[in-house]
Amino acid sequence: MQTFLNQSEPEFSSPESAIGGLELARYAQWVRAAAVVNAAETGQTAQSFIENEVLMKTKDPRKVLAVVMDLSNGELEIVKRSNSSLLIGLRSVIQNGIRNFPGNEFYIEAYKKLSN
Repeated sequence: MQTFLNQSEPEFSSPESAIGGLELARYAQWVRAAAVVNAAETGQTAQSFIENEVLMKTKDPRKVLAVVMDLSNGELEIVKRSNSSLLIGLRSVIQNGIRNFPGNEFYIEAYKKLSN
């Protein structure tokens, strides 16, 4: 199953500056599914998978943005309380997105989510 998911990772069709909500949602659902399958197959936690796959291996800030926008309030609180490298990495990518695309409402909203 993990092989299938690895081969079906969604591609973003829009430029980084004009990312759409549907593309963010599609990627967020894919990464959640990949994290669950990976956890079942390897025992690695979903948070570790997301941290490794999205923060460490990707150069595309839209993937990080998708993860942040998809976090539920409960998940967000867990990440904030842990004050982990995941939170630091998420904030860093989102802040860079705001600097690079100052009018993009998704980066602004993601920053608010991580800051409250």
